[in-house]
Amino acid sequence: TAFSITATSGNSTGHILALNYANQAATDILLVTHNYNPVGASPAYHNYNVGVYWNGSIWNIYNENTSIPILGISFNVLVIKQ
Repeated sequence: TAFSITATSGNSTGHILALNYANQAATDILLVTHNYNPVGASPAYHNYNVGVYWNGSIWNIYNENTSIPILGISFNVLVIKQ
């Protein structure tokens, strides 16, 4: 599975973006890159380190600098199922 996602008020809170894709599992491998210029949206450069984590039920992308909101930032996500 590969997709792009942009952090909105509906899928993110503060520095965390919740991912929504079918059959999420803790064993999935996620590769995430910043999408500077998503189709149909304004460019948004994100000059901060991000990570991913499993919260027990879904995967999340987060800013490692917790004081920087993730709202409006777009990412490309590749999910490799184990």
